[in-house]
Amino acid sequence: MKMPSPKISLLLVCCALFVGIVIIGSKFVKNDPKKTGDLGKELSVDIYFKDSNKDSDNDGLLDWEETLWSSNSNEADTDGDGTNDGDEVKANRNPNVKGPNDQYLTPEESILARISTQKVDKNSITTQASALLLSEYAKLKSSGNLTAEQTSALTEQIARAVIDQINLSGAYTEANLIVVSSKKEDLVNYMNQIVQKHNQAIGSASLLNDSQAAALFYKNLASGITKIPVPDIVKTEHLIIANEYYKISEALNYVVKQQQDPMLALAATTIYEKIAENIANTYGQLGTKLAGKGLIYENGTFK
Repeated sequence: MKMPSPKISLLLVCCALFVGIVIIGSKFVKNDPKKTGDLGKELSVDIYFKDSNKDSDNDGLLDWEETLWSSNSNEADTDGDGTNDGDEVKANRNPNVKGPNDQYLTPEESILARISTQKVDKNSITTQASALLLSEYAKLKSSGNLTAEQTSALTEQIARAVIDQINLSGAYTEANLIVVSSKKEDLVNYMNQIVQKHNQAIGSASLLNDSQAAALFYKNLASGITKIPVPDIVKTEHLIIANEYYKISEALNYVVKQQQDPMLALAATTIYEKIAENIANTYGQLGTKLAGKGLIYENGTFK
């Protein structure tokens, strides 16, 4: 799965102070009902982000830059004074107030005003990162030497710093597992139960509209997975799956804080996607281990 760049998304959140993410769900596909080697290959979570190079009204300001000055990205001359927004910014004027004697509004002033009205915690990662990003951005912009490479490097640096603030760890060890033999009967019972749990996860897509409910769901799901008797041959993969679902619940607990700390919430969502990919890969490894063990999948059941 190709990961979207978090630097673009974090920049947009810093400017607009909301998380513009649509998680369109995941699905589990078995390519061959007689094989388990490709188990989990089709588990995917896709996240779409806005185009950071878009200038909808062709006024010289990119859409995300318009949010810095609170101007209209679909209106070339937001204040209707005859000068387009891009030219007003270049002339140190305010694109939201009719000229020619309009007062200049700095990006810092604009973003601070947004923070004060959006109930963002003043000590949050969003506030800290916004201040740093906008300060450095303003310096580069005012120097007249702002390049796409400089903007990319700056936002990449800050995006990684935000993501590093989130340190998730699993809750379970092998001691929490019920390990059984790897006889065919045990393998069949295990596969039917783990697929059932996985299908529950797929069916939880609607819960993502309620991060708090989704966090609790995944926490309970992880706990339930540890209670499945697991054949010794796949106990490593099983433990990883349980802990990764637990990490999803922890990541969603950060997303719950979207209003108070939107940038941290977006970073958690980026991590959520990576965890989902880890789960998919682990299911694939589990299936590979069980290939050739005589299991047959028919009518929705392993035999």
